[in-house]
Amino acid sequence: MPSYTDAFHGRPRSAIERRLAIALMALGAPRGHAQYNWGDRGSTDGTPRPVTVADFAWPDQKVAVFCDGWKHHHTQERQASDKAKRDAMRADGWTVLSYWGGQIVRNAEQCAEEVLERLTTER
Repeated sequence: MPSYTDAFHGRPRSAIERRLAIALMALGAPRGHAQYNWGDRGSTDGTPRPVTVADFAWPDQKVAVFCDGWKHHHTQERQASDKAKRDAMRADGWTVLSYWGGQIVRNAEQCAEEVLERLTTER
């Protein structure tokens, strides 16, 4: 059985991310990045500040995945913020996939299949 470190640079943080990671590993998805920092908002001390952190990403194919738990992503303000960040990624040529936690809990395999389909078409 492969471990997260075999399948990803970094580790999934939440239960829904781990569930999707396991489904991706079961399908044999290529090695990706968990908790991928994208973009740079700049800073006063020169330390990069990411625009967003994708839960999973495959930078070579420019595919990013976000796993949104209701607790942290249900407000209109948060959803507008998420949309703006993801639209910025799309404008940079990324394919961005977003899944609600409930989708992942109900059918992580289907979510993983959609991710894998994008990975194979974005090569």
